[in-house]
Amino acid sequence: IYQNDRTGQPLVVVSYEAYKRIADHREVFSTTMAGSIPNPGRYLHEGAIRDGVVEFATATYLDVLGLRPSLGRWFDESEERPGTPPVAVVGYQAWTTVFRSDPSLIGRVIRIEGEPVTIIGIGPANFRGNLDIGLGTDFWLPITAIPSVFSNMVPRNAPTILVPLFVKARLREGATVPQARAAMDLLSQRFA
Repeated sequence: IYQNDRTGQPLVVVSYEAYKRIADHREVFSTTMAGSIPNPGRYLHEGAIRDGVVEFATATYLDVLGLRPSLGRWFDESEERPGTPPVAVVGYQAWTTVFRSDPSLIGRVIRIEGEPVTIIGIGPANFRGNLDIGLGTDFWLPITAIPSVFSNMVPRNAPTILVPLFVKARLREGATVPQARAAMDLLSQRFA
């Protein structure tokens, strides 16, 4: 699901506020998710600062994709609230290569971009991220963690989170693509 720019050209990406308005259309979507483009990030591990790939996502991310964490859990809606201490799910590839498949990583606090983040799960095996650009996602964090972890993207006191997001949804049983398209066309008129 995407927004068009003012000239009618597809933007492909939407803002967090737009995502929430799209997700409210439960008459056509059973569940909706958003995930950011992969972002370069740095984290501290074994006394060294390492480069990694960070993706920000919603609590519904894996549900829409039909996936489950390999170990631990995904973050929930309470952890997606602004101001909540950041949690993260480690990508399976990073878990096996960097963290040597250590199950005790869950519950550990590591620093990402200098901020303490609690690891709560390990991502699905063979899943590299929302947008596979050749680099697997090392960490997924809730979208609302962006201001605290990546304050260069969104200031901590910003009234909303304006970052590019990819949005996907599952149709509610009985709903059709034309119904979903009509609902989104009506929403786009409200956005205009």
